[in-house]
Amino acid sequence: MNTQHAFTLIEILVAMAVIAILAMVALPNLRPMLINNRMTSKTNDFISAINYVRTESITRFGRPLRIQPIDYQDDKNDWSKGWQIVDNSKGDDWKQVEDEGEESEILKIFDYNNDQIVIKINKGGCSASDPSICYKARGRVQTLYEFHICSNGHPTGNVVTITTIGRARTESCSLGESPCPNTCP
Repeated sequence: MNTQHAFTLIEILVAMAVIAILAMVALPNLRPMLINNRMTSKTNDFISAINYVRTESITRFGRPLRIQPIDYQDDKNDWSKGWQIVDNSKGDDWKQVEDEGEESEILKIFDYNNDQIVIKINKGGCSASDPSICYKARGRVQTLYEFHICSNGHPTGNVVTITTIGRARTESCSLGESPCPNTCP
């Protein structure tokens, strides 16, 4: 007796219908999860850069280091496209070295291409017109910093705080509740 081992057309159609129903249930929940993972990843990269600059400012014997947005000359408050770590030891205190015609050494670049994650500074800066993170000797900063990290249309965000001793911490929050802003900038 010859038996065949195969699926019937009905069995294949039922299996495809079950897969389609599961996909319809799962896909709407996939987008918020992907946004949350991208936000967490970018926040971790930001914290990593802050910790790197803090360590370097200690080991470079007090040379001033700064973290500034990649498009620093265009929009000083938009950190969303990325940031760069700059050795500012040729300049006077925290003044931009490029203004004097000298070049500062770029130590690292963190570049992000339109990932829809927004990073804006809420508190702090090297000066009133400069939102860069400026590290002094011993890994300290001159003022408290606070950054909001969020995505448009996503109900949660992250807040990164840098204390005056240079330590960074992060916390998750819901938009509209303290310390998160009401909307994503």
